[in-house]
Amino acid sequence: MNKYTEEVVEAVSAIHTARANALMVLVKTFNESGHLDPAHYAANIRMTIDANRNTIGPDARRLLLDIASSLEIGEDLGAA
Repeated sequence: MNKYTEEVVEAVSAIHTARANALMVLVKTFNESGHLDPAHYAANIRMTIDANRNTIGPDARRLLLDIASSLEIGEDLGAA
């Protein structure tokens, strides 16, 4: 990979990581307030992936599965 390509890959990776972490914080907040069950949300993500197999690419599916798997870990990191 050339230097420009490496920089783009690093930038995309950073954006994905930041968004995924922000989403986890939002899910945790909604869960604490009693408005969202993370396991149910993860199941809905998986259902969406299956329903849209022909319209979303494998990379997007992999990222969505990563988010769904993170939601299912169930670690209790405490409350705000």
